[in-house]
Amino acid sequence: GTIRLQNPIPPSKSVTIDCLELVLAPELAMQLSEIFGPVGVDTGSLTPDDYVVHIDLNLAREIHDKWKASIMKRREEELHKLLEENPTLFEQLHPGKVDDML
Repeated sequence: GTIRLQNPIPPSKSVTIDCLELVLAPELAMQLSEIFGPVGVDTGSLTPDDYVVHIDLNLAREIHDKWKASIMKRREEELHKLLEENPTLFEQLHPGKVDDML
């Protein structure tokens, strides 16, 4: 999905944002319907506007935090995998630190 400002304003203007639009990916919308029940419209007849959800800043912050944590976890897993495949890489990146860790 995508998140966009409800009322986009040029960055030069001072703006207070109190609501964002979250555009659900169709796959996510289907999963939500399957898990939590129908939304009152047949999922096969949803229009693009039907995938737009207005969210407040508290929920936006939670989504941002989960997104950030997911990215950091994935990067950490990629780094661990890289170091397992090439143990000398850590020594190349951090000379002298291996002895400190042992």
